[in-house]
Amino acid sequence: MTPGRPTGPPSGGLPRWVQDFQSSPGQALTDLVARTKYWGPIAMLDAYEVLEAFAAMSDEPDVVATTLDKAALEWVKPRWGSLAIEDRGAPIGTQWLEVLRSLAVVPVRFDETANYLRTRVQSAVDFLGPLGTGPATDPLDWYWALLARYQKDDQLVEHWWALCKLNPGSQPWHGMRGLEGLRWIPGSERGGFRVTVAEGLASYTAALFALSSRGKLRGEDARRYANMAAKALTRAYPFPDRWREWWWTANASVDPTPRSWLSAVLPEPRRQRSVLPRRLTFDYEWPPRAKRLAAAVRQGDPGARREAEELLRDQREYTVATGDAYGFVRTLCNIGSAAVGSDARWAIELAREAAQWEPWNAYTWTTATEAYLAAGEIASAASLAVDAVELFPDDPVARNGLGDVLKAAGRFEDAEAAYLQAIELFPDDPVARNGLTALQRHRASPPLIESLAPAQAATLPAAGLEDLLEPQKLAQALRYLAGSVLPNLRSRYLERALEELDRADVASGGLRQVVTRVAILLDSQQPLAALRYLDTLPESTRGGPALLALSSLAALAELRLRSGLRFTPEQVDAVTGPWERASRSTEVLEPATPLLQLSASLGLVDGQALQDLRSASARELSERLRVWRTREGDGMTGERLELGRWWAQVVSRSLDLNGEATDQEESSSTILGAIAQNDPLLRRMNLALVSAATAAG
Repeated sequence: MTPGRPTGPPSGGLPRWVQDFQSSPGQALTDLVARTKYWGPIAMLDAYEVLEAFAAMSDEPDVVATTLDKAALEWVKPRWGSLAIEDRGAPIGTQWLEVLRSLAVVPVRFDETANYLRTRVQSAVDFLGPLGTGPATDPLDWYWALLARYQKDDQLVEHWWALCKLNPGSQPWHGMRGLEGLRWIPGSERGGFRVTVAEGLASYTAALFALSSRGKLRGEDARRYANMAAKALTRAYPFPDRWREWWWTANASVDPTPRSWLSAVLPEPRRQRSVLPRRLTFDYEWPPRAKRLAAAVRQGDPGARREAEELLRDQREYTVATGDAYGFVRTLCNIGSAAVGSDARWAIELAREAAQWEPWNAYTWTTATEAYLAAGEIASAASLAVDAVELFPDDPVARNGLGDVLKAAGRFEDAEAAYLQAIELFPDDPVARNGLTALQRHRASPPLIESLAPAQAATLPAAGLEDLLEPQKLAQALRYLAGSVLPNLRSRYLERALEELDRADVASGGLRQVVTRVAILLDSQQPLAALRYLDTLPESTRGGPALLALSSLAALAELRLRSGLRFTPEQVDAVTGPWERASRSTEVLEPATPLLQLSASLGLVDGQALQDLRSASARELSERLRVWRTREGDGMTGERLELGRWWAQVVSRSLDLNGEATDQEESSSTILGAIAQNDPLLRRMNLALVSAATAAG
């Protein structure tokens, strides 16, 4: 069946473009928007007019809609994000204008294309914004019109409020698209006066007034845009008395000048009958409550998260209804920053929501960077940190955050340069000086057991199975990879290792093969696969110290996947118990026990019992590190002694501990934050400890 065959003109002949569309819809659409072919009289029409006429004259509207949607998607997907100049035809900006306007106004459903374009909302301003030259030639304007029409939920509400407020990246006429978006959020009330939309009009008018006050927009243009928006809304919601009453009473906090702009559309009522209340009002108890909850979250209060979620729900409802995101964003950032040390994944969620509401706010970017760094997602943290410095070059927190991320990634020279630049720009800021001092102290204390030399790095991915089955060589490789700044190298090495093991005879490698496989699965962050593999082994095999220790690390990784559990001593014992049993016969494992206890407690919540465990474990870890950094032989083999010293020194440096026991109440929260931030490094340190201890005499 040809797609949507039109009935055709009385002569029975089909227009040439329709014939082309029936034979090749995608190419016909491309030729239509690029203006690369001449089809007679329709050459005088815009693309949307041609498509409207084609859809109207078809006797198979569903077939036409599906075919047009598919052709539009085929045009949009390969071109999104590309500014490549076509060899011939209309400029790329004109083509995007034609396509997006057609998608927004042609009365057929472009569901698949709209779904794809919705996923590109974060990059739309950067890509489409520069292609427009004014209100009549702005593809970004029609992009917002399309998304307003094809909403499925309220997930775009922050974008609609951003448009109403004419936030950075918006043109003065985009505010009307923001109002359209607010109007057509699914589930919004219908059939009555809409206070949310009225709030949007107030925000848009105030933003236009601000632009004109700064000389960015002519006063008469600002007034014209405001009146156009007001006329459209009063037609959509024809309740003149309610509009006038709201505009001059409930909206009284708006500057009188922009309020007076709409006097022709919304004349001031002669008699104020009753104040029309706002649907929601700001609660001035929210800021002090948020401050108190942030402190409770930072201290590990078990009920703090639940209460914080309730506060965020109330503020979110207010923000969605009014567009006033100032207090909500600060609550998100304050609580997110407080949660970094105990629940990095929750901190990331809060920081990302804050950045969605205020992407121009440096605080949201630096909070997100801190959260990703605490979660061990160095690549994501680095990307955010670099972007933050580019967007906010005069923000000292952004520059210091870049230094912290580079340090965590092992790029010490780059980190030092970032700190030095921050000190030069902000000589009175102590944070950069402290960061530089800590970095220099870190670099001045190399491990006692050397890792692979950098020159050997290129040979790692080619390591053979026999090398991989040597625990000492595996430990050496893991020690190198623990500090590697080449994540792609680490991935290739581990992937090849598992491939080699899968091709090998399972029985031939014995314990060495088991240790290697479990260590690599854990280092690849596959704890469930490691636990399943351990469960397949004979009970007698699982009782050895190496597999006991590895089962502890697997249980720890699995527990960390389920953050937010209520604390019980049994949960921590399930992680540390096997490790403690292994350390009775392999003493070099002994200093890591309190580190595992603290790591296991990161995702747990409860009250004083958890705090007591953390405090006791922090003191014990500090004491054991102090002992092992200076430990003498005591009958232990030189190889294991050297291994234990190396592990204690690197862990001490990673957690910024000097090895001295402490009774300070804040020590456990400080150590927990450092453990969360250095999780990938510490995981590989423990794996290296197990692998090398297995091989050592």
